[in-house]
Amino acid sequence: MLLNLVKKIIFIYIITFYSLFAFADDEEIGRVENVIGIAEIVNKETRTPIEKDLPVHPSDTIVTKDKSLVKILFFDGADIILYDNSELKIKEYKFKLDSNKKNLSGVFEDIKGKIRFFVKPDKNVENDVKYKTNNAVMGIRGTGGVIVAQGLEKTQLVVTSGTVDFSNPAAPNKIIQVKENQWGEMRGEKPPAPPKPVTPELIKNLALDLPEGFELTKSGGDEKDEDTKSNETNSTPPATPATGAAGSAAAGDDDDDDEKEENESVNSSSKNEENEVFRLGPTLSVGLYQYFSVGLEARLFRFLGLSANIGGSPSKMNMKDFPNSGKKINDNSQTPINDIKSSFMHFEVRAVIYPFRGSFFIGSAFGLRKIDLEANTCVFVTVSSQNFCVPANANLKLNTTYFTPQFGWLFVWDNGFTIGTELGAQIPLHASGQSNNVNLNTQDPNAYSQAINSATYKNFQNTVQNNMSDYFTHQVLPFWNILKIGWLF
Repeated sequence: MLLNLVKKIIFIYIITFYSLFAFADDEEIGRVENVIGIAEIVNKETRTPIEKDLPVHPSDTIVTKDKSLVKILFFDGADIILYDNSELKIKEYKFKLDSNKKNLSGVFEDIKGKIRFFVKPDKNVENDVKYKTNNAVMGIRGTGGVIVAQGLEKTQLVVTSGTVDFSNPAAPNKIIQVKENQWGEMRGEKPPAPPKPVTPELIKNLALDLPEGFELTKSGGDEKDEDTKSNETNSTPPATPATGAAGSAAAGDDDDDDEKEENESVNSSSKNEENEVFRLGPTLSVGLYQYFSVGLEARLFRFLGLSANIGGSPSKMNMKDFPNSGKKINDNSQTPINDIKSSFMHFEVRAVIYPFRGSFFIGSAFGLRKIDLEANTCVFVTVSSQNFCVPANANLKLNTTYFTPQFGWLFVWDNGFTIGTELGAQIPLHASGQSNNVNLNTQDPNAYSQAINSATYKNFQNTVQNNMSDYFTHQVLPFWNILKIGWLF
């Protein structure tokens, strides 16, 4: 009988322990204080529309849709606000506030979009909270601020109270501290750059304003202990740094030059990088064998680029400077060509894609080129026992079509300024509309008769009519649009 009793006690103990372990993740850690618009909690295969006072558990993922807001209030006094089109997963959240050794630990990961966070500062509580985006880890200890995660390659952090340890998981040994009224940025797998002072315009561009009455309780405002004053200060949305003498001294004159860059970076992240649909504007280019071009550039969804341009050479260009042209020009050493130049005009259209939705692109252009070539030489003849030169000149006009596989970079600032470069190869496809003529400039009939029947004249004629025509029809030219600048509206 005693043995059976012991077995029952052990069985009950095992069941109780297993239940506590199995359902630990189901423990409520907070609630939805308020919600505007459409949002949901995702947990495994379950999607639950968010309503006010809905409980929140570890392993929940909070997702907001367009024009939505959600505020999560945790039972320890911390809170998080998710702005529209944002996402955050609660991987872990544990707190002990009723023991001698108080502590709070939490991990929030897969952050996308924009969130405002607040972790209540308390010198009697050991805080260890981490926020993670795709390329950044933020260690929080009694801190407030804003995280903006733009795609997979860029994270911005604005600290409004306390200090945050800021690092990149690709370079975990490089950790910087972003302090109150500073902001930091993480790009790709690079270590974080030194933090910079927050500016009023930067805060304005973050668009952190909340509808009146949305926050039913201020962050940390329910506690009335020795840290109340600090909590009330830290509970407010991100504020701008002091503008008085002390604030100016703290920021330092050395940071003034960076203010414009900071504002443009945040403005770009909150507007164009997330919401760009269509941009269009003029461009001007200068390049190798394309010379000067003006065009119209369009970009859709930061993925597809379309353009058209027209241009050409400002004057006759020396054909001896073109690759492999010497083999065609000097095909017969008995006919040295004194001068051979050509002018070019082109019209082309281009389509490219931006595979990473950044500045790098790859694509191809299709174009029509008009060529107008002129050449001259001397045909030496003997008349009355005297040698003299009969000037000969030739003209070749030709139209060719070509396509240009290419890649490059096009950087577009938020204000519309555009600069880039393009590289590739121009591959001829077809030639048409060829016309040519060769003339001898002499009034002496004997000299003219000797010159037109000479091998020198025939070689010169062949060079222009056949060799140079063949050159433009088959020669692949390197393509380098060295500089393209423009303005996309």
